[in-house]
Amino acid sequence: MADPQAIETHDTVVLEPNGFYDPSCWPGLDTAPYMQLPPGTRIRQQPIYGTDRQLIAPWDMQRVLRPGTLVIAQCSFVMWNWNNKSVTPSGNEHKYQLKLSRLDVVDYSMCEFESHMPVAATPSSSSYKYVTPPSAPPPQFGPPQKRRKLE
Repeated sequence: MADPQAIETHDTVVLEPNGFYDPSCWPGLDTAPYMQLPPGTRIRQQPIYGTDRQLIAPWDMQRVLRPGTLVIAQCSFVMWNWNNKSVTPSGNEHKYQLKLSRLDVVDYSMCEFESHMPVAATPSSSSYKYVTPPSAPPPQFGPPQKRRKLE
């Protein structure tokens, strides 16, 4: 029987569809100074499967889903229509949502995976001076024109 007090890691966790995992499963997330997660935070397993039909862990998605990876996505497209006169004159505001039901990797990419450093962790240096390139003088605009009222 497993110890209920044991901390899950990316080596010991069992992947389940729509499962929730402790942030300690994500390598390096618990030691990142810019990631202060509230107690009770959980990571949700998305329905993303590799070529072997096994779930891809959330902490492996950046490595697996690289630019150029061929995937088949089962999605539904939803349009939300709100009547809100404060946003648009006609009162109709449309918002679109693409809901992913399942994503299957057909072929992996040979490209390097992208590694982005979060803005909060980007080191700043006062020794680097950004110099703007010389450009044309700013355009001169005439006096402001009277605006028409929308009907």
